[in-house]
Amino acid sequence: MRKIYKWFSHAKIRTKMLLSYMVILLTAIVAVCLLMYFYMMRIYRTQLLYSANQAFEQAEEFLSYRVNSVLYVSDLLRVNENIQTTLEKRQEDIEGDIIGQNTDMMTLENYIYSICNSIDIYQISLYVPDYLMYSNQEVLFRNLNKFQETKEYQRLSEANEAGVWLPPQELYSADTNKTVEVISFLQNIRDTTQMLETIGVQRISIRSSDINTIMEKANITTSGIVWVENSRGELISCSNELLYEEMEGLQKDNDVSDEWEIREVSGEEYFIREQGIPKTDWRLMAALPNRELFQSVNAMLKPLLWVFCILVIVAVVMAILFSKMITSRISRLAAQMESVEDKIPHLRMEEGGPEDEIGQLFQSFCYMSNRLEELMDREYENGKAVKHAELKALQAQINPHFLYNTLDLINWEALDCGADRIVKISRALAKFYKLSLNKGKEFSSVRDELDHVTYYIMIQNFRYDDRLELLMDVPEKLMDYKILHIVLQPLAENSFVHGMKGRSEESTLMLQICGYEENGDIVLEVADNGCGMTREQMSKILSEEAGEGSGYGVRNIHTRIQLVYGETYGLEYRGNEWGGVSVRLKFPKERRDKG
Repeated sequence: MRKIYKWFSHAKIRTKMLLSYMVILLTAIVAVCLLMYFYMMRIYRTQLLYSANQAFEQAEEFLSYRVNSVLYVSDLLRVNENIQTTLEKRQEDIEGDIIGQNTDMMTLENYIYSICNSIDIYQISLYVPDYLMYSNQEVLFRNLNKFQETKEYQRLSEANEAGVWLPPQELYSADTNKTVEVISFLQNIRDTTQMLETIGVQRISIRSSDINTIMEKANITTSGIVWVENSRGELISCSNELLYEEMEGLQKDNDVSDEWEIREVSGEEYFIREQGIPKTDWRLMAALPNRELFQSVNAMLKPLLWVFCILVIVAVVMAILFSKMITSRISRLAAQMESVEDKIPHLRMEEGGPEDEIGQLFQSFCYMSNRLEELMDREYENGKAVKHAELKALQAQINPHFLYNTLDLINWEALDCGADRIVKISRALAKFYKLSLNKGKEFSSVRDELDHVTYYIMIQNFRYDDRLELLMDVPEKLMDYKILHIVLQPLAENSFVHGMKGRSEESTLMLQICGYEENGDIVLEVADNGCGMTREQMSKILSEEAGEGSGYGVRNIHTRIQLVYGETYGLEYRGNEWGGVSVRLKFPKERRDKG
């Protein structure tokens, strides 16, 4: 071992560099392969569970929304005055009154259909006493006396006032003459004056396919499964029924956590999670196979190994060429240093150190290397701080979910009170903010951006008594192309704000949006008949000279477009034939991704 060290110490530096490179490369490749494998395993597992968690929680929110919609309709039906009045009538009071019963039936039909049309409900049925002539209609009205002999009514009786959710079943509709698989909610209708007396039963049904769609979207893996079952172990909905039947024992396992945990099912490990659905006896469950984790990592590791092999070959060739180039220059430098050695009396050499060129240059090299590293670290930190500040200045996020839900509540309250104007305003504002959310995506379609402007102008017209007129001339073939989200509405808002200044209350502000193709790109132009701008104002509006209070919003849009598409795209201001201002928005023609 000592002889090898002595030989290595006195060997030429080129030989040392080649051997050192080979040992370092082989060690690094083995170490990197192992570290990369475990790192990719951990990262993919984190990403998989994060994505699964997001999909699971979204499915729980969607299910809760559907449940709450059904319960909301149930509350409306239970306290409806027409339903109460009709079902409280005794047989002796209405026997032979065909006209009165027909009037009652039409009144209830109109009310039920209005609810079904406004809320995503497949069918509403009322079980009414058999002395009513329409009790055997089998669409909106069914025979209560026959229903009381069924097992479904027995389950309803056991549930008392809470109501009962039935598992999926085929429901025949005489109206369409076909059967549809539905999930139904049953609840007694009590006499509001005598709460202990049952005067009818309501059945609210939603399509099973709607719940199945939620399950399928919540399942992010090819061999995973997401399902809903009730407290009796009955299957409500499932993303993969074949896999559900194979996972014996899990269906009746009540000891499942609301956090992801590993369980062995049918000899295979799964990540399992459960979450109860409020106001039901349902529980949402998900199972992700652990083997998909290894399959994905192994599939990603193979191309990486090929890349590493190619890099090894390239590195060896480069090491040979690089060592030859470096050692020749170091040898010449060492010879020059030896020629002036006697002129430097205080030079200290390491005793017993390697007798090669690096021993002579070690101290100077270390100093320069450390100094260079400090300067590079400082430059890197400065550059990162500048970039971070620029990005923070361009970021602005809103989260109007609470406002959107509140507007939806106002809409329903106004609808109940018959306030049609408030209904229109709240619906327009709700749709405006729904388009603003865009499901968190950075891009939307030209169609959605035009709708965004339309709802904005609609809301402003409520405020300004229809003093705004919006004209659109955009070809249908351009509607589905991709565009940055929320770039057109701020331009329309800017035209509206500046165009309304100094106008009389009788005058009308015209806004026109035109769209056309130009040299393979798309141009959207927003024009108004406002007071206009000077050439100097138009030249400064997109520059930093405009300041924070003037043109900051449009300058932000201009910056976003150029950051995404390049400096050849963006905004351009100019005058128009109406005496107002036109702004051109230019972006590349790209189809929007589906889904």
